[in-house]
Amino acid sequence: MYMKQKLFLLFCVAVVITQQQVNAQNTFPATGYVGIGTPTPQNRLHVQSLSPNEGALIGHAPNGYWALLSGGSFGNGSYNGISRQNDAGIIYGGNAPGNASGFVIAPWANAASGLRMSSTGQVSLYSNSTLEA
Repeated sequence: MYMKQKLFLLFCVAVVITQQQVNAQNTFPATGYVGIGTPTPQNRLHVQSLSPNEGALIGHAPNGYWALLSGGSFGNGSYNGISRQNDAGIIYGGNAPGNASGFVIAPWANAASGLRMSSTGQVSLYSNSTLEA
């Protein structure tokens, strides 16, 4: 019986340690805000990174496409030759450099309007389904 008590106590300690580690990484306070990498989230979703070239990564697993939103932590030439030290930005890609189709900033609408950048860097601006020169 004594051995079972030791095993149960060891199990309880492991659960407490695991719970403390999980709580240290992600925060869900009563405000409804969610924090990843911060104990005090300041918005609905607050991702805090202490390392350069990190941020919020959104990916699509089957084809490897992704977008990285980073707040002022890029280094010179990080992900792209035009990025400079402490730049903030959005970088997008595929499963290899140059393998993404394009990047779009547009409203959800029945018409084709917005900005589209191809993987080669060509930028197109559409207004009411018409390509603007």
